[in-house]
Amino acid sequence: MKGPIKFNHILYLAGFLVLTLILFNLGEDDKQIPQTTAVQEKHTASCVDEKKLPAPGNSFDGKILYRHAFAAICNGHLKLADSASMKAFKKEWENKYSPSELSTEEKTDRAIAAMLASLNQRFDTYLLPQAVEAGKEQIDPTLSGIGAEISLTAPLKEATKLSNTNRLLIKRVLEGGPSEGILQEGDIITAVNGIPLVGLDLEDVVYKRIRGKAGTPVLLTIERQEEPVKVIRGNITMKVVSEHALDGNIAYIQLRDFMSKYAVKEFHDALERANKANAVIIDLRNNPGGNFDSVIMIASFLLNQGNLVVVNTREGDGLSRSDIALYEGFMATIEYVKEGVDDKVLKHYPLGIPQAVTQDRQHLAEIAADTPIVVLINERSASGSELLSGILKDRATLVGQPTLGKGVGQGLHPLPYGRELHVTELEFLPRGQSIDKVGVIPDLIVKDDPSQDGDEQLNQAVAQAKSLIEKTRSVATLKQKLEKEKRSFFLLDK
Repeated sequence: MKGPIKFNHILYLAGFLVLTLILFNLGEDDKQIPQTTAVQEKHTASCVDEKKLPAPGNSFDGKILYRHAFAAICNGHLKLADSASMKAFKKEWENKYSPSELSTEEKTDRAIAAMLASLNQRFDTYLLPQAVEAGKEQIDPTLSGIGAEISLTAPLKEATKLSNTNRLLIKRVLEGGPSEGILQEGDIITAVNGIPLVGLDLEDVVYKRIRGKAGTPVLLTIERQEEPVKVIRGNITMKVVSEHALDGNIAYIQLRDFMSKYAVKEFHDALERANKANAVIIDLRNNPGGNFDSVIMIASFLLNQGNLVVVNTREGDGLSRSDIALYEGFMATIEYVKEGVDDKVLKHYPLGIPQAVTQDRQHLAEIAADTPIVVLINERSASGSELLSGILKDRATLVGQPTLGKGVGQGLHPLPYGRELHVTELEFLPRGQSIDKVGVIPDLIVKDDPSQDGDEQLNQAVAQAKSLIEKTRSVATLKQKLEKEKRSFFLLDK
């Protein structure tokens, strides 16, 4: 048994990483996310020996890039978890393209995208260098820029060029950032430094026109007013957790994603401040997911013990199962090992021989076991947020809309020349329940009506929290009464 190693997987909605572009420059690295899970290191048959892959040189080489991409997909993809599928994929794609068909970056990128698309997995992603940089910015939120988050008014897959129907939308203005008081949520940017955006490429606009060094100005033309507005770019740390107190001593904690390396600490700190609250509302609406280990760590802040998740992972030419569970004082990952086990034994243990790796828990549950928890979810709660809400389903009351239904995770594979592959390599089942293409179903379904003022889903979550508070108090009162009667009976009996 080897020592603990990381789950190198990301749980987010593919597309959000590119669609939600943060307008900043990357800052310096800081502390890493604490890793919470452990798996056994095993070696089974693989498609390609990655140690023998050719090393990239300084100049672009499409053959080398394609070879690295092929190895990552063939060795890792969940759909190639049996020998026949893996061999068929290798036969079709390993030598599909001639050197002339991989002679330019554009041709090679197109070939790799076609190879990945052939597996028809909706969340596989091939990222070009600028999109890779955007992903790094979401992991490390210590940045400089205008302090605004943007998206497109049309789905990303429809177009990457800006047009009259595909426009640049301000999704969020960061509190305390350079754009606060200048830009508003919902603003449409039509020009940058006097240059109209229609017809321009999205990446060109974001990386070459809007981004820039702290202290430098940028002029933005927005639709709601005639004159351009000037924003002075600045240094910002973007938070993914926001919190405030609601009526009735109810703590509200919004968690926007699990991508930021600060997500675990921010959530833990917010939960510590909420430990005297009568109830806690956790808002996971529009949360696209993120780092697997971050989700598991956050779940451990909310639960004392119990089964968290079953993970089926691609392992060579087969699947490997892991069960992750919480116990008092430690977390356990149970691996089911088949390699080297006699077939007669496997008849009695078809999953394999269970072997456990344990880790001491860094934190026990931060709130009392009887403190009501309400979780807000919607159709844009994806992947990691579905894992957390699914884990909490027996502990919390879920309010909102059914989630997206992404029950698979991607392995992140850096490629030569700044590219990156996100390959579907695992399926996760919160508490053993499949959610892929199904989603997590809330206990109370509440529609979000944008035409109405206020937040009806949040209002219903508050109502549920208050009802649970009253029930908790009634149970506590009844327990006190029974305890008092028990003591009285004991004295009379004496």
